[in-house]
Amino acid sequence: MIRDKDRGDFLRMMDEWIRSGAISLDAQPVVSLRQGIPSHLEALTRIKKCPPGGFIVKFEEHRIINVLDRYVVQFVCEYLSAHLDSPKIFVNISGQSLSENGKFAAYIQKQLTHFDVNPNRLGLEITERIVIGDDASTASFLGYMRALGIAIAADDFGVGKLTLENLSSIRFEIVKIDGRFIRGIVSDNAQIARECLADTIGMIGSAHARDALVVAEHVETETLLNIVKKLGADYVQGWHTGKPSPLII
Repeated sequence: MIRDKDRGDFLRMMDEWIRSGAISLDAQPVVSLRQGIPSHLEALTRIKKCPPGGFIVKFEEHRIINVLDRYVVQFVCEYLSAHLDSPKIFVNISGQSLSENGKFAAYIQKQLTHFDVNPNRLGLEITERIVIGDDASTASFLGYMRALGIAIAADDFGVGKLTLENLSSIRFEIVKIDGRFIRGIVSDNAQIARECLADTIGMIGSAHARDALVVAEHVETETLLNIVKKLGADYVQGWHTGKPSPLII
């Protein structure tokens, strides 16, 4: 059980990181295979001296990840306001924020209004670790966001609890196939390569059957780029097609 003191310590630490600039955002392009140019960006949170993503688990454990979510939404809205030529930017949202009974939805709308940003320039990525089908408040949140014009993407598809039923009922605009499947296609282990190839083909087909576009994650080589293009992916994301770079207002 998390003690209030521990949670308070983490909140003060996060506040200090934000004020000191220790927390920053990078953006990685998601490239359209049809057009050959970035379609949109994914905002990636960085904390100095912490490995990428290594702090997320601690924040979730101490139930302060929603504070970070708010900071990222505010920063991205301010960035979009200052860079009118920027592509749409997707931000990752935690289950804690989605279950706040409308408070987080109101916060997003407030930031869009304050910075005068069209909602269609913002996207949300929802990880499969969130049990979407069992959470009425989450489904309500996503419906409200979609009504505003905000795009919704399913992140890390294939490794979590997102079912085909969820995929149909939530009506994701974009499905991101987890990178371990993409990397596995070129594994030295022939069985793993066959399984990952079959899984990837199945996920692309399932997404397309539900009118969702597909992002192949962790495309790090020309070989993988050519493979996922032949398999029918719509977008690719990875160091081969675009490295993360700082978002600077």
